[in-house]
Amino acid sequence: MKTRKLLLTALSMMLVATSAFAFASCDQMKGAKGDKGDKGDKGVAGIAGENGIGVEGVEYDENGDLKITYTDGTSETVGMPSEDNHTYGDWTAYFPGEAYCGDGLYYRVCGDCNDVEWKQDQVHNWSVTTQEATCTTEGLETKTCITCGEQVETVLPMGHNLDETGVCKTCEKQVGYTEGLVFEIQEDVNGKYAVVKKYNGTAEEVVIPEIYEEVPVTVIGIAAFDAVVADGGRLELKTLLTKVTMPDTITEIGTNAFTQCQALQEINISKNLKKLGGWAFKDCISLKAVDLPEGLLEIGDSAFRNMTVLRGEFKIPSTVTTIGAEIFYNTDGVTKVIFPDTVTSLGTGIFRNADGIKEVKFPEGLKELGNNMFGGATGIEEIVIPDSVQKIGDQFFYKCNALKNIYFGKNLNTLGGYIFYKCSAASTVNIHYPGTEKDWDDFMLIDDGEKEGEKNDAAAIKARVIFNSAYVAPQA
Repeated sequence: MKTRKLLLTALSMMLVATSAFAFASCDQMKGAKGDKGDKGDKGVAGIAGENGIGVEGVEYDENGDLKITYTDGTSETVGMPSEDNHTYGDWTAYFPGEAYCGDGLYYRVCGDCNDVEWKQDQVHNWSVTTQEATCTTEGLETKTCITCGEQVETVLPMGHNLDETGVCKTCEKQVGYTEGLVFEIQEDVNGKYAVVKKYNGTAEEVVIPEIYEEVPVTVIGIAAFDAVVADGGRLELKTLLTKVTMPDTITEIGTNAFTQCQALQEINISKNLKKLGGWAFKDCISLKAVDLPEGLLEIGDSAFRNMTVLRGEFKIPSTVTTIGAEIFYNTDGVTKVIFPDTVTSLGTGIFRNADGIKEVKFPEGLKELGNNMFGGATGIEEIVIPDSVQKIGDQFFYKCNALKNIYFGKNLNTLGGYIFYKCSAASTVNIHYPGTEKDWDDFMLIDDGEKEGEKNDAAAIKARVIFNSAYVAPQA
């Protein structure tokens, strides 16, 4: 049977070659007849067939395998390889660049073994026009053969069509965003919304989108860009992040959102921001301005702590109701702050170590001002306490060495302990009080023997009081 196997191998090779190219002999593919070549040397004699056995016929059986019948009446089946054994690429026309219609030839190549498969099909010279899909309408791709006029249309699914900045040309929303932003979709009574959870990218300038997976991006999450906390301690954010562009869909900036982003120089705050979390911009030592919008309701503890490059007046929106503790701690360049009368809660130590502060207007309506409000604010010269305030906290004027005038309101009835602790100006400051000496003597002066340091010296304080003296605001 050795001869039969050799014959079968040769036959299989002939069948593959014949099946690959037999249908590629149409007139359009026939080339010009070449010159007759020289006669070659006589080949080596072949092996004689076994007892003169030949092939009677070849056909495919119902399984797609080759059935070979020999002249001696015997037959043999040859299994064909499964197409699933190959990983073919896309079909490619065998007539590149030709304007051709009708039966043509295509091939594709297996990426694993480079096996080539061929098929007979039509070749067209397509001209393609596209009606771009938008976020409100489907698009349409139309292919027209410029030779025969055949046309094929494909519906394109709806989607945002973005300009080079990532803004949708139709709905005008910021859809594109900086690679590396990580989002989480959450849900409340108002529906689904997206939260910026963290930033793992390397771009210095970050764009936050308005929508993510078709839900609005409304929150910059806790420690999202925190250079110390985010992503397990990405200290490189200290020197990497320089600019953040946020959309007006943002209503909340979470606690520690941008803490330690020391290279951050520019950020636009959403016009619809309602809540600014505690320590949000702590240690952002390159950020020169934070423009808070009208409509903001809450500012968290230490929100601007150590922002040493803030300068001049810091404007608090007229809608704010709650302000946390120490928000201007160590902000040396802030000189003026006017708290709106909408504020109903004001934290302690607001101006601790804020050496540059010169002018402060507290909100009317507050009944108490907390401890250490001006602790270490060595530049403040004049402080006016609203008439509504009944109590001021401990160490209120701690180290206020430049103080010249203090104006108490008419309803003040309690001074905190150690209010002039380590305040060298205490012996020269003028204390203006709108009431009488008797009213003053009715004060409940705190003198807690359990505390260390200097106690309130009631007599020394009273010696600095100018009675029946009220603050008069300067004329505009």
